[in-house]
Amino acid sequence: FIDLDRFKYVNDTLGHSIGDHLLQEASERIVRYVRNSDTVARLGGDEFAVLLAENNGDKEVQAVVVNILESLSRPYSLKGNDAFISASIGVTVYPDDGGTAETLLRKADSAMYLAKERGRNNFQFFRQEMDVGAQRKRELEKALRKAMENNEFSLNYQPIVDVETGRVASAEALIRWKHPRKGFVSPVEFIPLAEEIGLILPIGEWVLREACKNAAAWADMLDNPPRIAVNLSSVQFQREDIPALVKRVLNETTLLASRLTLEITEGLLLSDDDLTLGQLKDIRAIGVDLSIDDFGTGYSSLSYLSKFPVTTLKIDRSFIMNLPGNKEEAGLVKAILLMAQSLNLKVVAEGVETQEQSVFLRE
Repeated sequence: FIDLDRFKYVNDTLGHSIGDHLLQEASERIVRYVRNSDTVARLGGDEFAVLLAENNGDKEVQAVVVNILESLSRPYSLKGNDAFISASIGVTVYPDDGGTAETLLRKADSAMYLAKERGRNNFQFFRQEMDVGAQRKRELEKALRKAMENNEFSLNYQPIVDVETGRVASAEALIRWKHPRKGFVSPVEFIPLAEEIGLILPIGEWVLREACKNAAAWADMLDNPPRIAVNLSSVQFQREDIPALVKRVLNETTLLASRLTLEITEGLLLSDDDLTLGQLKDIRAIGVDLSIDDFGTGYSSLSYLSKFPVTTLKIDRSFIMNLPGNKEEAGLVKAILLMAQSLNLKVVAEGVETQEQSVFLRE
C-alpha cells in the first residue's frame, strides 16, 4: 500500500493539473520496478497498491519496495515546475497476515500509517500489534465524531501571570474531552487524530468561540480581566480562512480583538508560503496578537521572527522545568529573553511551578 507524501502541497501550490501530471509520472515510476506478473493499481487520490505475485521472500519484496521508494523521491519536472515528494509504504504478506484481499489491504494500510509516523519516505512490514493500534484508532475516531454532537468537550484555563505585578494577565484555553465510558482522553491522543480526519476544523472553531465568549464575560465582571490565548492547528490555516473566522467570532462574542492571542507552532512558519504569511498579516491587522508556542523545541529561526508578524514567544516548559539549577538551560532562556527584547517581542515562560523559577525569570 503506497501513499504519496506531501502530494496535497503540490496540488495546493502548483494546481490540480500539475498534480494530475505528477500522479501519472508516479504511476509510471512504480510500474517500472515491478514484473509483468505483478499488478499496480491506483486506489484513489494519491494512494496506490502493488500486488507482487508468485512466491517472494522478504528480501525480494524489500528490494522492490526500496526501488519504488527511491524512484518516487526523485525530483519531478512538470510543465516547467519542479516538485518534490516521497512515499510511505506498508507491506503485508499472504497468507501470514490474512486470507482475503480486504484484510491484506487493511493491514497494509496500518503498516503504511506507521511508516508515516516514523518520518515518511520509508516502509514498514505489518506486525500484529499494529492491528490492535489500528482498531483502537478506529474506535477513537468513531467516538470523536460523536463527541461534538454530544457536547463532551470542555475548556480549562491555564493562568498566565505577569511577573512584575503578580496579576493573572491572560489565560490559555485548553480543550478537555470527557468520554462517557473512557473518562478523560488526553489531547495528545485525540488532537493529532482530529487533524488527520479533518475534525480539527469544527473542534478548533468551537474552542475559539467558547474561549472568546468566556473572556468577554470576564471583561463584564472584572475590573482587570485577563486576556485569552487560543491554540490554532496548522491544518486550520491550510483548510480555512482563519482571519474571516476570527472576525466572525469576535463579532459574535463582542470580545475586543486586543484581548485575544492566537498561539501557533513553529512548524506553521517553516512552511514559509505566501498563503500563511497573508493570513497572519490579516490577523494582526484585526488587532489580534500572535504567539509562537513551544519556542525553542523546533527549528527556531531568526529569519522567520523578522519576516512573520509575531508578537510573543512562548518558551517551552522543557527549558523552564530545570531552572535555575541547569546552567545550559538557564543560558538558553537568557539568550531567548535578550533576543526577544531586541526584537520588541513579549515572552511567556511555560510551566513555571516553583518560587525559584519565578524569581529567576523575574530577575
